[in-house]
Amino acid sequence: MTLQGKYAVITGGGTGIGLATARLLGKKDARICIIGRRKNVLDQAVESLREEGINAINYKVDVTNAVLTQQLQDVLKTEIEYIDILVNSAGVYSGSAFSEMEEEMWDETFDINVKGIYLMSKSLLPLMPRSGASIINISSTLAFQVVPGASAYSASKAAVASLTKSMALELAKRNIRVNCISPGIIDTPIQDPYMGKGEQREKKVKEVGQMFPLGRIGTSEDIANAVLFLASDAASWITGSVLTVDGGLSLLAK
Repeated sequence: MTLQGKYAVITGGGTGIGLATARLLGKKDARICIIGRRKNVLDQAVESLREEGINAINYKVDVTNAVLTQQLQDVLKTEIEYIDILVNSAGVYSGSAFSEMEEEMWDETFDINVKGIYLMSKSLLPLMPRSGASIINISSTLAFQVVPGASAYSASKAAVASLTKSMALELAKRNIRVNCISPGIIDTPIQDPYMGKGEQREKKVKEVGQMFPLGRIGTSEDIANAVLFLASDAASWITGSVLTVDGGLSLLAK
């Protein structure tokens, strides 16, 4: 499976799922552009990608800012001309009981998780060729199976799944496929407050992994592999789908 000649833009590309996706798509010969808010993190990520022989650049962009996403379109139009793959991976987890959540936390969650997808997709749409392109959004199993203390996150990720289907229907006439991935618990930096670090993290990861029918917690690479499939020609007749990647955990939901 090769992505030679393809150009991929990945939001939230400095760490976690975004970085793993950038690495895998790059190893499949795609040219990579990672987007994020922390320039130092982006620079470190690009350096690591280039050390592996991957053609990668980065731009600091707040995906919740329409002016900045439009400016990105202007820059990319000059730099690369077209985009074949857009992975909307930027996201934030807000853990708080519904009754105690501050309005600012609710707004930030929806701004990054939902509005960011809307703005990035709309801004970069003119750069997607008529010959076909692929947009992949990252949702969550919590969009469909809720837990206490995650109301804003769950609601935002449900919105992502719904938005994906609407986009897929509207953009099909342009031969642009839009799908989303619904990950379960993934061992990424977003889990740091709950998993800890070092030996504590290793113990927690092993403990949490025992909950899964497949016996382990998910990795960023698990999600990157799903992105690769949806971005490739192997998925050329798939659009509007929500692909669950959760080690079978949702099978146990009551």
